[in-house]
Amino acid sequence: MASAIAATTTIAVAIRSYNSYVNGTRQSLASRAKESAEAGLNILIESLNEDHPEWLIEPYNGDGSWSISRAATGGCRINASENPTIQGTSNTYNNGTEGRYKLSKYSFEGNNFYGGVGSFEMEGEIRSSNNKLLASAKIYQDMSIIAKACNALPGDTNSQDSIWPGIFVLSRIQNYRGGKAVMKGSEPQEAAEIICTEADCVSGKWDSDYPPEPTIGDIELPNTQEPPEQVKGISTSKLKSAVRSKFRKCQNFRIPEDLSDDAKWQDSNGTWHVYISGTGSASLNGYSKCKNPNSSIKISNSGPVRLYLDGSLNIGSRTWIDTTDVNHAADFMILGTPKAKTNQKIDIRGEAPNGEALKTFVWLPKGEVKFQTGKEKRLVEGAIWADSFWRSANAQLGDFELRLPEDMPQLIYQRLGKEFGIGQRDYVAQGVTSWRSYGRTPD
Repeated sequence: MASAIAATTTIAVAIRSYNSYVNGTRQSLASRAKESAEAGLNILIESLNEDHPEWLIEPYNGDGSWSISRAATGGCRINASENPTIQGTSNTYNNGTEGRYKLSKYSFEGNNFYGGVGSFEMEGEIRSSNNKLLASAKIYQDMSIIAKACNALPGDTNSQDSIWPGIFVLSRIQNYRGGKAVMKGSEPQEAAEIICTEADCVSGKWDSDYPPEPTIGDIELPNTQEPPEQVKGISTSKLKSAVRSKFRKCQNFRIPEDLSDDAKWQDSNGTWHVYISGTGSASLNGYSKCKNPNSSIKISNSGPVRLYLDGSLNIGSRTWIDTTDVNHAADFMILGTPKAKTNQKIDIRGEAPNGEALKTFVWLPKGEVKFQTGKEKRLVEGAIWADSFWRSANAQLGDFELRLPEDMPQLIYQRLGKEFGIGQRDYVAQGVTSWRSYGRTPD
């Protein structure tokens, strides 16, 4: 009897020892799988920081090809190299086993001007010499993605807010005398960026310290904007008639309220899309009997407005564009369409009665934006991007000032797409903000 009990005890101890050995081996293999995933993630991050920074703002869904569009990145390099390696061997062991890694997913929250947070999901495996899966693991790691100026160190904030241009000109900027382009709210005033894509873009005298000269840069151009198919549009002649009928009564013409249903459409986000079709010119002007103030083209606060323009727009001296109810310059956009011709113009002569700012973002890739000389300072809050920018200044009666809101780049990027993140940036993954993992072995 005693010998039987002893034998049973010996077997139980042996089983516990064996189970402990097996569990220890499994835990060791699972730990090695985690180590393989960690090592692989470190390899990938080093590669991204050194050779593939543009990919840090591009999501990856695990389909095997982490590719990007160079035109969409705004990165510093002229030619982005081949795609980063997202899988490989991270560790090898004396018994012939290997630790392998594979990127399962990467997501980016933020924008390409200010950076954001990158979330990595990395798989790790331990495989035997005959490729049998011994253990697997997965780690999740969030990191700060820092956007910086080209050739700058991470954390260097010099020119951080002035890379995105307040004025972006493709071919010509004329009569920039006594003008200012500054960051809104900066004290002392900080110059906003003016970027030309051509080295000889300045026509006439440049007389300003804000900035003292334009920046010349070969920048990928954003796409022209198509109006949504839900909005049919209103012709320039019908627009003129509709505006004239209001102005005769000394009333303001409200956008979008006073437009026909064919000319406007509101999307699910509350944005109004207004389309002026045809390549003709809409000349809008008030009547001399309507004064103090003149009748206006009033942009309402019923939601952001995007005005798509095939042709030209002329604002006469007896009217003005009233954006006093617009919450932010990004809430009123004037966008040239692919149908626009090279002679497209926005010519603004009328002045705000009390020096109110025109809050807007203008993008006319084929056109000219022109402000006629006025008695008072011309104040624009927002950004003007066009083929050419012309400030008429035959007589120095008033000055021109553009104020670029600090959050303008982010809002335009979010609403129109990443190609509008103009201003070359470089990116660095630096600083872990969150980490977790799990590991397992096959049954």
